[in-house]
Amino acid sequence: MSFTFPDPSVATSIVHPTTGVEYNYQDGMWIPVSDDATSSDLTANTAVDIRQDVEIDNLQSGETIDRQLLVTLSNRVGTAETDIDNLEGLDLNNALSALAIAQQDIINLKAKVNTLELTSFLILE
Repeated sequence: MSFTFPDPSVATSIVHPTTGVEYNYQDGMWIPVSDDATSSDLTANTAVDIRQDVEIDNLQSGETIDRQLLVTLSNRVGTAETDIDNLEGLDLNNALSALAIAQQDIINLKAKVNTLELTSFLILE
């Protein structure tokens, strides 16, 4: 709904029907009349705006921290996946077989050393 100011020669004061703001015609223009209630409402709204700005800044900085944590977590997951791929690439069966052969070789060598310790040699010159 549009609002039209009246002719200043007919009326120099009017109240907006929707907002309730009073206007006076002064110095060739319509000027809203400020009252204490409107002024205090304006002050309260300004304070709320400032608090909201602070909250928005805090949320944005928290979002930045969250984004950094997600990037760090993503990097660590990527590293872990690479490590898992490397472990899966190892042939554990071959490694276990080689270990069993090495153990048997050590047992055989120990037996030979024990046998040699009990053997006496006669050295002829």
